[in-house]
Amino acid sequence: MSELVVEQLLKLAPQLGFAVIFIIALALLLREYGKLRSEISGAVDDAVNSRLGAILGNLQIESGKASKILANIEEKYEKAQVTLDEYEERLAEKEAVVNSSLMSIEEKLALVSTIVPPENSAKYSAQHYALLARNAQSLGEAVSLIEEARKDTDATSKDLEVVGDTARRFRRFSLAASLYKDALACDPTNHSARLELLSLTAETMPAERDKALSEIRELVLETQNASLLGRAANTYYQLDRYAELQSICREMLNRNPRPGSDIWLQSNRDLAVTLKNQGHLDESVERFEIALEQRPNDENLLKAYIGVLRDMKVFDRTIPLAKRLLALDPLDGHYYYIVGNACSDTNQHAEAVAWFTRAVELLPEGPAKELALRERKKSEIRDELNLQLA
Repeated sequence: MSELVVEQLLKLAPQLGFAVIFIIALALLLREYGKLRSEISGAVDDAVNSRLGAILGNLQIESGKASKILANIEEKYEKAQVTLDEYEERLAEKEAVVNSSLMSIEEKLALVSTIVPPENSAKYSAQHYALLARNAQSLGEAVSLIEEARKDTDATSKDLEVVGDTARRFRRFSLAASLYKDALACDPTNHSARLELLSLTAETMPAERDKALSEIRELVLETQNASLLGRAANTYYQLDRYAELQSICREMLNRNPRPGSDIWLQSNRDLAVTLKNQGHLDESVERFEIALEQRPNDENLLKAYIGVLRDMKVFDRTIPLAKRLLALDPLDGHYYYIVGNACSDTNQHAEAVAWFTRAVELLPEGPAKELALRERKKSEIRDELNLQLA
């Protein structure tokens, strides 16, 4: 039996060999196929990952560009907003100017209505032209009205002096001098016109200055008039001739004017100011206090006294004086500005902002209002710094 099995196996050997070889080849093929499949899968994964990386990289780049564009848009928006705010602020300022101009026109119309001559009058008088010239807003308008006033044969010495003051305000000094001379020719006793002519000479003609100031001194001491002393003092202040004005004031007080009288008060006030400007602060304060004992609510005295105390850095005394000044005229924007300065001097910046704001609301357009705006901004910044450092 076994022999038959062996014999059959030998007969089938070639077929079995081929089968074994086929199986081995198939196994090798399957192994190579597995390797190839693995390699293909890795290559595909690498390609896909590479492509995905490139796409993500591009997305990040585009995202960065988008962020920059967005930031640029935001920056432009902020600039546009700032420009819009500035435009609205300028628009408000222009509106205020227009309103101020309208008020000025209304005031002029009201003035004209009060000085229009009667219907049976042939023309305006010199006084009418003088009033109109005083309110003129341009040189051409003023000069035209001044010449009309000058032509009036009925013009008084005071009329000519008033138009002379207007010519001087517009810096037409030769015209002003000739008008003052005409005023004196009309009335040689017009001391005010004489003082204005002498002051104009001292201020504009250096070669004639000393002579003019000497004549001013004689005129003021002779007349003992407070208004003339006050006007003369302005000329000495402008020319920095404080020692000479100090001499006039002392001479006037040596003549023993009645305490509390106008000339006594003006002499003490101007003496105090001259002492302050020459550095004699203690004596200046003494003079102010003497004057204030007689006139505690004199606005000019209070303003000058507050200025001296600020120069001496005696800030604790300025606030009550500034508020006293404000109580005398609560509609004067300058006085709110003075209180604001007093608060700022004492590091009360939040309060200063409120006072400066009120000053800005009341002051007309011009340098004083611009100064109040600047001081308010400074106080706002200082108040913020105080809060940050607290």
